[in-house]
Amino acid sequence: MSITLPTLIAGPILRRVEATSISVWVAFSKKQFAKLVIWDHAEVEATSTDIITEEGGLESSVIESLEIASQLHVLVITLDTSQKKLDATRIYAYNVYFGDTETTLTNDLN
Repeated sequence: MSITLPTLIAGPILRRVEATSISVWVAFSKKQFAKLVIWDHAEVEATSTDIITEEGGLESSVIESLEIASQLHVLVITLDTSQKKLDATRIYAYNVYFGDTETTLTNDLN
């Protein structure tokens, strides 16, 4: 008996945050490619009806998930923020984009 799982099984989970890098863990039911985007939430003046945008944020390289089992593929995306170090007094927002191919990251976590 085969169970059909959703593509996103678990995550994203913040694994590690430092001034010069941030790592996020995600688990999928099939091979996926993904990238991480972060931005300074406080730089956007938002009201309850505004949409927070990623403009001016930092973006990781696209990486491929690692197959652990037939329906378990995991990845840890690490974004190098050494060019724009994270400030512990600021609030940051993030999103993970994922898809079946390296060039088609049409799914996100928003």
